[in-house]
Amino acid sequence: MKEEKRVSELKPGSAVPSAPGSTGAVDAKLLAKLHELLPEIRARAIRGDQEGGYPREDMELLARHGFMLLDVPEAWGGTEAKISTDIQVCRELATVNSSTAQIFFVHSVGVRTITEIGNREQQTRYFGEIRDRAARIGVAASEPGTHVYDWKARFTPVSGGYRLNGAKHFCTGHEFADYIQVFAVVEGSASLPEGVMLAMVPTNAKGVHARGDWNAMGQRQTSSGSIDFTDVFIPERDVLGPPGAILSKSPSLFGLYYQVIFSAIYTGIAEGALAEALEYVRRQARPWPTSGVNAAVKDPYILQHVGEMSASVQAAKTLLERAGRMIESAALGAISRGQASVAVADAKVVSTNAALLVTNLLFQICGARSSYRTFGFDRFWRNARTLTLHDPLDYKLREIGDYCLNGAEPPVGFYS
Repeated sequence: MKEEKRVSELKPGSAVPSAPGSTGAVDAKLLAKLHELLPEIRARAIRGDQEGGYPREDMELLARHGFMLLDVPEAWGGTEAKISTDIQVCRELATVNSSTAQIFFVHSVGVRTITEIGNREQQTRYFGEIRDRAARIGVAASEPGTHVYDWKARFTPVSGGYRLNGAKHFCTGHEFADYIQVFAVVEGSASLPEGVMLAMVPTNAKGVHARGDWNAMGQRQTSSGSIDFTDVFIPERDVLGPPGAILSKSPSLFGLYYQVIFSAIYTGIAEGALAEALEYVRRQARPWPTSGVNAAVKDPYILQHVGEMSASVQAAKTLLERAGRMIESAALGAISRGQASVAVADAKVVSTNAALLVTNLLFQICGARSSYRTFGFDRFWRNARTLTLHDPLDYKLREIGDYCLNGAEPPVGFYS
């Protein structure tokens, strides 16, 4: 009966224990400020997408208004936001520029990682830099091996620290970041889970070479190109935790943080696309001659598709919010990590489908002229299609099915 109870607890609408935390006056003030900034970010989104390049103005704007401190603990002058607040910030940023949202989320999860496995000296040092000069964090984890866990980058122990050698791709946010949070395996480790270790590497460190080769059809501003690390010396003081710490910490929430905020960005893309589509239909779209109506806003098929788009967005938002609460509850020990992981998978599936559906139907309800580059509507589809390829949706569905039928909780990893 225990497994049946766990399955029932994951049904939509089930009560989830609430986590205490900082969502209050400080978070509300920050979210209100975000709403003031979004029109400015939106105003340069089309140009930014067409030209590519790091969204420097957006990130500087967010830094000026304290958003780099969103996840920094209060003891170091930060907001110490709950993951549900991170989700909302990234979702709303993605409604106007999903590249900016992705860079911001990498920084935020990087901060959470320092909180989770960094020692007090490291927290004091890095959080102090974020507080005092809005230092930013990029990431270098993925590699172009035979599969996503085929990592060749190695930390080799030397006197006073390690030597880092290897090549990474999809290094989101490294351009104009102060530090790259690098994942690699300690030389001689029996496996990746046992040997994976993180280090905070200054972007200007000797031996760090960014190739500048990011050239995807979407998420063009994420600075997600490749980096070579050649004999980079990593002092012991810059290593976050012992080997395996990021996955062995109980509960290890790193994978859930990443997955849920990807879902937040997908949901935000869908929201932004829907909002732009509605505005266009009201202003410029035309009804089809045989529709029997004199305005696009009354065309029966446009109404049908808008209903489908809106329902998809609302479903994604609902499951996204629920996943955030589940992660917070798992952190408190109120539910298992596996339950939270399945809830995140639910959100990932629905938000992925919502993003792809809405960004495609946008053109169907808006008509031929909506394909003009002037409107920039294509960026929503390209961004959604690019980012939703991060990891296969089929494996999320399989994990959900295995949990529902067999009570099997997803394994602890970077993707679940």
